[in-house]
Amino acid sequence: MQEAIRFTDHAEDYLGAARRLAEQARLSLGAPPTVQDVVAELHAFAVTQHDMGGWPAVGEVEDSVLISSASGDRGLAEEGLQLARELVRKWPKYRLPLDWVSEEVWITSLSEKAASVEDLFATVESQVRFHKLVKVRRS
Repeated sequence: MQEAIRFTDHAEDYLGAARRLAEQARLSLGAPPTVQDVVAELHAFAVTQHDMGGWPAVGEVEDSVLISSASGDRGLAEEGLQLARELVRKWPKYRLPLDWVSEEVWITSLSEKAASVEDLFATVESQVRFHKLVKVRRS
């Protein structure tokens, strides 16, 4: 839920807004989330989207696999691939992206990307530079 605070009211309102944001957040805002925490939320979102009849969460499923793989957690990446296999069988074809080829092509492509850990980490490093972050620890 979006909330706006007027600049003139910032001093009085920002603590309440921060508290409401923390209450709504699915991940803790008090400590950095683990890769497992982030992936679990991506999986939960993908499943919830499907259960509610929403658009297939293709990007979130892909992110869960690639983040897991880039972090070195092959088991967690495999869990994401398994979720992808389960969800893709359930997703209505008319709701898939227009450039969708097939279930098999998507799973194969995702598996290949996940297996290329060095390429994934190069992407992470380029994003760290692009966003002017200090560093990302490599496991």
